[in-house]
Amino acid sequence: MIYYLKHNEINLEKWDRCINNSINGRVYALSWYLDTVCKNWDALVEDDYNSVMPITWRKKYGIHYLFQPHFTQQLGIFSSKNLSPDEIKIFLNAIPEKFKFAEICLNIENSSVLIDENEEGFLNKKAGFDLFDSNSLAAIKYEKKINCELDLSQPYGNIFKNYSENTRRNIKKAEERKVKIMSEKISIGSVIEIFKNNKGKEFPHLKTEYFDILKNLILLAEEKKMLHIIGSFNNENKLIAGMVFLVYRKRAIFLFSASNQLAKESGAIFLLIDRYISEHCEKQSILDFEGSNNLNLARFYKSFGAKEYVFLQLKKNNLPKYIRWLKK
Repeated sequence: MIYYLKHNEINLEKWDRCINNSINGRVYALSWYLDTVCKNWDALVEDDYNSVMPITWRKKYGIHYLFQPHFTQQLGIFSSKNLSPDEIKIFLNAIPEKFKFAEICLNIENSSVLIDENEEGFLNKKAGFDLFDSNSLAAIKYEKKINCELDLSQPYGNIFKNYSENTRRNIKKAEERKVKIMSEKISIGSVIEIFKNNKGKEFPHLKTEYFDILKNLILLAEEKKMLHIIGSFNNENKLIAGMVFLVYRKRAIFLFSASNQLAKESGAIFLLIDRYISEHCEKQSILDFEGSNNLNLARFYKSFGAKEYVFLQLKKNNLPKYIRWLKK
């Protein structure tokens, strides 16, 4: 039996135990993480927390809708067992009808099951495919999203030989320019400042709330000993790039990064990632780059030998007809 629980009805201890014991657990789904990134989240819970799904929601103009919170690439259903397509469909059909609109992402493990079952339709429809029949109340469609992951369980030499020539060349350039890598005394504030002054100018929609959420995540992750922040410095000891990784169950998630023009010119970004790989290979299992559908970013991640994995964005639009067109 699947139950819909409001946030104050969730047993958070049992919730976190389910995530920790699930075969597809992600740090995004832990209760402290969800509390930080989402003001309102409820849950679908199977039996005594055998399988769970966070329901992350907002309300606007009196309409409840589901959304993907910042810093949560994938959510979906988490379980200690391999879920069948039918079990996933039952979960998704249990989403309350009051949520008239949804744009949320399933995790890779959920997605692979659905793609295997619907491969022909999925590959033949650019805009997505109907998972349910036309009589379904859910009326859910999906779109393909790409994640890049690198197997860190191998020796460094095995990983390095799969780097692209361009990546090796940039690492060498950074070393020749005496770029230094450090993990001490790097504040998230300084990394955010670099981002705002550089790449951040391309994203004016990112408001103060976005960075406040990031700072709070960093503080909590540091308390829980899940955090790695590394930075690159030029020969004047000036921070020119920084990267933030969260590690949970040996999966290192590349959560946030920033760089300036000096970092780009010196190849510092390449050296930063290479140093993280060299120091954590054979200790961690996966370096999760969190993307990307952006072709340039995907090419960059794959230049370190990362492989592409598909996850699905769930889309539902049961808004009243007079406003439905706004969300097409």
